This record gives sequence, C-alpha cells and structure tokens, in this order.
Amino acid sequence: MPTGPAGNSGSSSNSGSLASGGGGGGNKVQPRLEINLLMTGPAYAKQRDLFLWALRRQQDRPHADPRSFYQLMGVHGVPFQPYRGLAPPGPPCNSTLQWCGYCHHGDHLFPTFHRAYLLFLEQHLQPEAAAAARAYARVLPGQARAWRRAAAALRVPYWDFASGAAARAGIPPFFDEITVLSMRTGKPTNISNPLRQYRFPLPTGLPADDFPRFSPRGTLTLRWPQAAASGSAMRSNTSALNASVLAHSGGAWREGVRQLLAEPDWHCFSNHEAPLREPQRCRALSSLEFVHDLLHRGLGGPSGHLAHTSIAAFDPLFTLLHASMDRLLAMWQLAHPHDWVSSGVAGGGTLAVPRGSKVR
Repeated sequence: MPTGPAGNSGSSSNSGSLASGGGGGGNKVQPRLEINLLMTGPAYAKQRDLFLWALRRQQDRPHADPRSFYQLMGVHGVPFQPYRGLAPPGPPCNSTLQWCGYCHHGDHLFPTFHRAYLLFLEQHLQPEAAAAARAYARVLPGQARAWRRAAAALRVPYWDFASGAAARAGIPPFFDEITVLSMRTGKPTNISNPLRQYRFPLPTGLPADDFPRFSPRGTLTLRWPQAAASGSAMRSNTSALNASVLAHSGGAWREGVRQLLAEPDWHCFSNHEAPLREPQRCRALSSLEFVHDLLHRGLGGPSGHLAHTSIAAFDPLFTLLHASMDRLLAMWQLAHPHDWVSSGVAGGGTLAVPRGSKVR
C-alpha cells in the first residue's frame, strides 16, 4: 500500500509543529509542538505544565502499574517481557538467541513500528494530563476551562535537532535543569525535572560485565557519563553532551536529514541495513534509522543509556527523539506521496515477530 500523507500526520519545515490525532482531544487533530516552543512559549504555558506533571506522574507510578513509565518504556526493550502479560503465540522469546523487545530495528518496519509506539505513549500521556488539569481546576477554578483545553490539545513534543537554533545554542537547558516550575498548588512550585533523568525501580537484568553502571536498582539514566573522581558515582557530563550537539547539529545530523528526505525508495529510506547492503540501489548512506542512530549515540555518548538499544527508551529524551523521527517520516511522506511500502525481512526478530519473518 502507498504510504501517502497520513490522515493524522503532517508537517512543515517552518511550522514548528507536527499534527497528531493523539487520543485525548476528541476527533480534532492537534499539533505536536517543538519542545522549545512548548517550554518557552507563553501561549503554551498550561500545556507545558501539564506535560511535565503528566511525565512526572508516570515516572512516580509503581513499576508494576501498566501506566508507569517503567512499563510503557519497557515495551521497547528491557525487561524483554510481554506488556501486560499478553504473550504472542508460540514459544517464549529467548533473549540469548535473538532480540526480545517489541521494537523493530534494521528492517522495513522501523519507521512504522515507532510511529505506532509513539502514539501508544501519547495516548497514555493524555489521561495523566487530563487528571492534572482536573486537579489544577480545583485550586484554580477560574481557569478550569483553560486547563481542560490545554490537556485536550497536549501531544508529545519533538526536538528539531538539526535546526539553526540547535546548531548555535546546543542542548536546550531544560533538558538538564534539576527542577522545573509547576502550578500544581495554584502557585509556582518547583518539581523534579522529568526530562532530566529516570531512576530504575528494578535491576535491568543486563550482564554486569557489559553494563556495570546500568544494572543496579536505583541507577539513574545518564548522558555522556563520567565519574567526578576516581571511584565516585557516575554522572551525566552536560558539557560533553552540549559539545556533541554543537558539533553535529548543523553538520552530520542536518546532512543526514537532507539525504534521507531525497531518498525515494522506502527500502532504502526506512532502515540502516539497506544502504549498507545495497549501495547500488540506495542514493546515500543515510536513512531514517541511520539519522536516528546518530542521535542516540550523539546524545547518549559512548556509554550513556541512549546509546544502548536495550535501555535507550528509559532516558526521557527518547520519546522526543522519536517524535522527531515521526516528523521526518511525515515530511518524507509528503515529499514522496506515490512511493509504496515495500516488504522486507525481520532478520533479528522481535518479541512478537520470529527471526527471518517477512514484514511489511
């Protein structure tokens, strides 16, 4: 079937938003806002507050709650278990033999799996925002209608990582601020910043010799981790992270975007394997997944959580990065409205798809 421009998705290179059907706004299509606009735009102050509070609420839920951040982000990789216990047919997935997360990488379904997954995350964010809006309405009754409207309009934001602003200023400061302001009590109150990091409620189950800093319960997600001193705990290195953004935003990341949008073949556009295996067919090395890989490595650093597929989803920036990928997918659809989604093979398999299965 043709990819076509999606009914609930559209984008413009200068609009600052990406349309999304979401789930909490009735049948109305609402824009996915660029994160800088959401976090600093006066017109979006209530959406900003609800977004931060909804994400904070997800992160604070008990890990066994299917609405918790741990369970929702665990769909992608670790803990390599069926979501809500709904196991696919067939024998249990063996993570020593194949990939046992739900996510698709290296095959034709990379863009479309992550589009559906992003919508899944968005639909779980909406009820949290609606609940927060009701709570705010009780302490700010004169603004009740405005809070409800803001909750209905809220969608997952994206970060325009290849913009001129990113190339000039680097990482947005609110990605690393320790606290952010909330109106939860009816007046400005500091809350722990849910965009900065996430604390694992359980051991990740990854081998300690491979992931020594990632396995214990209570571990924080890290970006470009380093030790402050010999033998001390690891922490994120914001300076190294910012240097990486400044080095790549206007260079490799932007060039990668240019190349992938010019690629007319879904086979080559969709995943990072095709351009490597069939260079005679593909116009360039870049693909949607290739740029995705550059971002994960550039923001996570060599040993940060974002750089490892098994645990990348637990970094709070993961959702914003994949909203950015979905924006690029929507732009590609508009540029290539007559291209067809071709079939391929899930070489590594997933929790729900056996290795070597044909996928489309």
